[in-house]
Amino acid sequence: MPEEYKRSEVSLLSRLQVSIPICLTMIVLAGCGQSDLAPVIGKVTYKGEPIKKGYIVMEPLEGRSARGSIVQGEIVDIHTYKMGDGVRVGNHKVAIISFVREPVGMEVPPSVIPLRYRDPGASGLTAVVEAGKTNELLFELEP
Repeated sequence: MPEEYKRSEVSLLSRLQVSIPICLTMIVLAGCGQSDLAPVIGKVTYKGEPIKKGYIVMEPLEGRSARGSIVQGEIVDIHTYKMGDGVRVGNHKVAIISFVREPVGMEVPPSVIPLRYRDPGASGLTAVVEAGKTNELLFELEP
Protein backbone atom coordinates (compact mmCIF):
# COMPACT_ATOMS: atom_id res chain seq x y z
CA MET A 1 0.00 0.00 0.00
CA PRO A 2 1.44 3.40 -0.97
CA GLU A 3 2.61 5.68 1.86
CA GLU A 4 0.14 8.48 0.98
CA TYR A 5 -2.84 6.11 1.50
CA LYS A 6 -1.54 5.10 4.94
CA ARG A 7 -1.18 8.76 5.93
CA SER A 8 -4.70 9.61 4.71
CA GLU A 9 -6.15 6.63 6.62
CA VAL A 10 -4.34 7.73 9.80
CA SER A 11 -5.47 11.32 9.25
CA LEU A 12 -9.09 10.23 8.72
CA LEU A 13 -8.98 7.97 11.78
CA SER A 14 -7.56 10.81 13.89
CA ARG A 15 -10.25 13.19 12.73
CA LEU A 16 -12.98 10.65 13.50
CA GLN A 17 -11.57 10.01 16.97
CA VAL A 18 -11.87 13.72 17.71
CA SER A 19 -15.10 14.45 15.81
CA ILE A 20 -17.30 11.63 17.12
CA PRO A 21 -16.96 12.55 20.86
CA ILE A 22 -17.55 16.22 20.03
CA CYS A 23 -20.70 15.39 18.03
CA LEU A 24 -22.04 13.11 20.76
CA THR A 25 -21.42 15.78 23.40
CA MET A 26 -23.28 18.37 21.30
CA ILE A 27 -26.26 16.03 20.86
CA VAL A 28 -26.45 15.37 24.60
CA LEU A 29 -26.14 19.07 25.47
CA ALA A 30 -28.81 20.05 22.93
CA GLY A 31 -31.34 17.99 24.87
CA CYS A 32 -30.16 19.13 28.30
CA GLY A 33 -31.51 22.65 28.00
CA GLN A 34 -35.09 21.48 28.31
CA SER A 35 -34.78 18.49 30.62
CA ASP A 36 -35.30 20.78 33.61
CA LEU A 37 -38.82 21.77 32.46
CA ALA A 38 -42.14 20.50 33.79
CA PRO A 39 -45.76 21.07 32.73
CA VAL A 40 -47.86 23.66 34.58
CA ILE A 41 -51.64 24.09 34.64
CA GLY A 42 -53.82 26.02 37.02
CA LYS A 43 -56.41 28.64 37.82
CA VAL A 44 -56.35 32.39 38.40
CA THR A 45 -59.15 34.28 40.15
CA TYR A 46 -59.68 37.87 41.21
CA LYS A 47 -62.12 38.55 44.07
CA GLY A 48 -63.22 34.92 43.75
CA GLU A 49 -64.10 35.15 40.03
CA PRO A 50 -62.06 33.62 37.18
CA ILE A 51 -59.98 36.13 35.23
CA LYS A 52 -61.55 36.07 31.77
CA LYS A 53 -58.40 36.82 29.79
CA GLY A 54 -54.83 37.63 30.67
CA TYR A 55 -51.22 36.57 30.77
CA ILE A 56 -48.91 34.91 33.27
CA VAL A 57 -45.14 35.22 33.60
CA MET A 58 -43.15 32.84 35.81
CA GLU A 59 -39.67 34.14 36.58
CA PRO A 60 -37.19 31.55 37.95
CA LEU A 61 -34.31 32.51 40.25
CA GLU A 62 -32.04 32.02 37.24
CA GLY A 63 -32.64 31.24 33.60
CA ARG A 64 -35.35 32.10 31.13
CA SER A 65 -38.86 33.08 32.26
CA ALA A 66 -41.93 31.16 31.17
CA ARG A 67 -45.03 32.86 29.77
CA GLY A 68 -48.53 31.78 29.03
CA SER A 69 -52.14 32.82 28.69
CA ILE A 70 -55.11 32.89 31.01
CA VAL A 71 -58.45 32.01 29.42
CA GLN A 72 -61.64 31.86 31.51
CA GLY A 73 -59.52 31.54 34.66
CA GLU A 74 -57.39 28.66 33.32
CA ILE A 75 -53.63 28.88 32.80
CA VAL A 76 -52.97 27.64 29.25
CA ASP A 77 -50.10 27.41 26.78
CA ILE A 78 -47.41 28.19 29.36
CA HIS A 79 -43.96 27.65 27.93
CA THR A 80 -40.32 28.63 28.28
CA TYR A 81 -38.76 28.09 24.85
CA LYS A 82 -41.49 26.71 22.61
CA MET A 83 -45.19 25.98 22.94
CA GLY A 84 -45.84 22.96 25.14
CA ASP A 85 -42.36 22.60 26.64
CA GLY A 86 -43.23 23.64 30.23
CA VAL A 87 -41.67 25.75 32.97
CA ARG A 88 -38.23 25.54 34.61
CA VAL A 89 -38.15 23.36 37.70
CA GLY A 90 -37.63 25.36 40.90
CA ASN A 91 -38.87 28.48 42.68
CA HIS A 92 -40.53 31.28 40.72
CA LYS A 93 -41.81 34.80 41.21
CA VAL A 94 -45.05 35.24 39.30
CA ALA A 95 -46.74 38.13 37.46
CA ILE A 96 -50.35 38.19 36.27
CA ILE A 97 -51.51 40.72 33.66
CA SER A 98 -55.13 41.33 32.68
CA PHE A 99 -56.46 44.32 30.76
CA VAL A 100 -60.02 45.53 30.19
CA ARG A 101 -59.29 45.04 26.48
CA GLU A 102 -56.30 44.12 24.32
CA PRO A 103 -53.64 46.85 23.95
CA VAL A 104 -53.60 48.71 20.63
CA GLY A 105 -50.25 50.09 19.50
CA MET A 106 -48.48 51.84 22.37
CA GLU A 107 -51.70 52.34 24.35
CA VAL A 108 -51.92 50.51 27.69
CA PRO A 109 -55.59 49.92 28.57
CA PRO A 110 -56.81 49.90 32.17
CA SER A 111 -55.96 46.83 34.23
CA VAL A 112 -58.65 44.48 35.54
CA ILE A 113 -56.49 43.68 38.58
CA PRO A 114 -54.26 45.83 40.82
CA LEU A 115 -51.08 46.96 39.02
CA ARG A 116 -48.77 45.32 41.58
CA TYR A 117 -49.59 41.92 40.06
CA ARG A 118 -47.84 42.94 36.80
CA ASP A 119 -44.40 42.89 38.47
CA PRO A 120 -43.01 39.49 39.54
CA GLY A 121 -40.90 41.24 42.19
CA ALA A 122 -43.81 43.18 43.70
CA SER A 123 -46.78 40.86 43.16
CA GLY A 124 -46.14 38.67 46.20
CA LEU A 125 -47.04 35.67 44.04
CA THR A 126 -44.71 32.68 44.05
CA ALA A 127 -44.77 29.11 42.79
CA VAL A 128 -42.65 25.99 43.07
CA VAL A 129 -42.42 23.81 39.97
CA GLU A 130 -41.43 20.20 40.61
CA ALA A 131 -39.85 17.78 38.15
CA GLY A 132 -41.58 14.65 36.94
CA LYS A 133 -45.20 15.77 37.33
CA THR A 134 -47.82 18.18 36.07
CA ASN A 135 -47.80 21.09 38.51
CA GLU A 136 -51.23 22.51 39.33
CA LEU A 137 -51.20 26.10 40.59
CA LEU A 138 -53.89 28.31 42.08
CA PHE A 139 -53.59 32.09 42.28
CA GLU A 140 -56.38 33.84 44.20
CA LEU A 141 -55.84 37.56 43.66
CA GLU A 142 -57.29 40.17 46.01
CA PRO A 143 -57.68 43.97 45.71
